[in-house]
Amino acid sequence: MSEVVSTVDLVLHAGFVRPSVAGADARVRRLTSVSVVAGLDDGRAVVRELVSFGGDGRWHRVGSLEAVPERAHSKLAAVCDPSRLLDGFDA
Repeated sequence: MSEVVSTVDLVLHAGFVRPSVAGADARVRRLTSVSVVAGLDDGRAVVRELVSFGGDGRWHRVGSLEAVPERAHSKLAAVCDPSRLLDGFDA
């Protein structure tokens, strides 16, 4: 498990959702949340959710980048400003 925690940065959760279109019975698969692997606790991976797709059909920030391990933070810093990465998800 420690090998997984030391190599996996993000966890993408997919699920089935019903479109908000009236009369639509079909379910579609879509990304429902994005989480970060924050470490190891009692032999289990600690996963912290960052953003989640809400019932209102919009993305919402539910976590912070404080839980992001340094190796993932440095990867983000190479392509963006990590401190502002989740700002677009604020309600």
